[in-house]
Formats: sequence, structure tokens, C-alpha cells
Amino acid sequence: MSSRATPLAGGVTGRRVSAVLFDVDQTLTDYESSARAGIIAHCAELGVPSPRLPAAAGLWFRLEQEHFPRYLAGELTFADQRRHRALGMRRALGGRGPGDPDAWFAAYLVHYEANLALFDDVPGCLDALSGLTLGVISNNDVDYTRTKLALTGIADRFAIAVGRDTYGAAKPSPVIFGSTCAALGVSAAETVYVGDSLPFDAQGATDAGLTGVWLDRSCGLPRFARQISTLAELPGLLGLTDPGSDLKLAEGVG
Repeated sequence: MSSRATPLAGGVTGRRVSAVLFDVDQTLTDYESSARAGIIAHCAELGVPSPRLPAAAGLWFRLEQEHFPRYLAGELTFADQRRHRALGMRRALGGRGPGDPDAWFAAYLVHYEANLALFDDVPGCLDALSGLTLGVISNNDVDYTRTKLALTGIADRFAIAVGRDTYGAAKPSPVIFGSTCAALGVSAAETVYVGDSLPFDAQGATDAGLTGVWLDRSCGLPRFARQISTLAELPGLLGLTDPGSDLKLAEGVG
């Protein structure tokens, strides 16, 4: 157990924290903004007229919502879901771009990665938690998860990176949470997991025996017992800052 292990505030009496794990997209990285800027730049490069670019971006996200869950379910490989999205987009754009779906997606990635950025609250949060063991669990492919961490300059902050392919399970399966804790040599009870999805991240981690924290950047109504609107609130939740700081907890759910 880390020498910085601390009691967790907010209703988890008796638990001590040794490790904090994070989701990646929409938790650490601003995926939606980066992907939107990336697909708009790619489509513009392909000659799509400016008035059509917002609709093209909307279609890109719909194709992701159609095919990425098939990857999570094991129906498609990570590369295959990318190919399906590229093919669907190319058809909708009247055959614009490379005919090879891998080449089409690679051209998009150039623009996406150029726009990839962390949320502003990430560096300070990671600094405040530097005495604890940190890691990430993503439903993406683990190699590309590591690429994103490297591109945003935070790869060395984490002791472990886990993806959908690491243990053959996706969030919210307890397998991916439990296996990650085991790999770190910590118990689920002393591990916190933070993510932007209530069912996949906060509730999934809680059901697996971890302390799930829901990062709701929309500042919506309280729906979960450990709900924050910014990562700046996480150190206070863990008892690492003045408990009188901007800590926002919702009681009674989860």
C-alpha cells in the first residue's frame, strides 16, 4: 500500500486509497472536440464543401456509435470497426478519399492526433495524486490508448494502461477492473476508478468492488453518490486537499 494512502471522504468509511485508475476519452482527453475537429479537417481536405462539414461530423459520430459497440461485443476487431466507419463515411461522401479503408482512416488520424488535447483540469489533478499508484482502463485498443497518452505527454504518469484487448473484457465487466487491480497488486477495495460514463465507469467499477467516481462534466443533477464535475474536485474527494474546497458530492445513489 502506498505511503500516501488516505481515507476517502464522502461516505466510504474505512476505505483507504492506494491506486486511482482513470478512463481516457472524455475523462483525460477531450475526445469529442478532437474527433470533431479531426473529421472536419479531413473532410475539408477531401474537398467537402464547408456547409456540409457539420453534417459530415455528425455522420462520423453516428458511424462510431454503430460500429464501436460491435468491437466491444467481440463481433469486430479494433481495426475492423475502424474500416467499417471509414467505408461508411467514404460512401456517404461520394467516394472521396482513398479506396483502402485503412488508408482512409489513417488520413483522418493525422488530423485527429493533431487536435488531440487533454482537458485543462488533468495536469493539476495528476500532480495532486502523484504519491498514489495511477493507471488507465479504456475500452479502446491498448496500443492506441498508449499512443494517446504519449501524444498528450502523460504516458509516464501511469503504472499501467489497460484496453479492451488486454484481458479480453470491456467495461463494465468486473473482469477488466479486477484483473487490473491484480496486475497492480492492490485490492479492489483500495482502488478508485474515475470516468465520464455512469454505467460503464462509475457503476461498473462500483459493482466490481472498487470505489467508482462519476465525472459529469455537464454539471448535471446529482445522480450518483460520488459525482464530480471536474477532476479538480478529485483530490478533495480523496482527502488530499482542504475538505472545505469545491467538493461536490451527491448522496444516495451507487
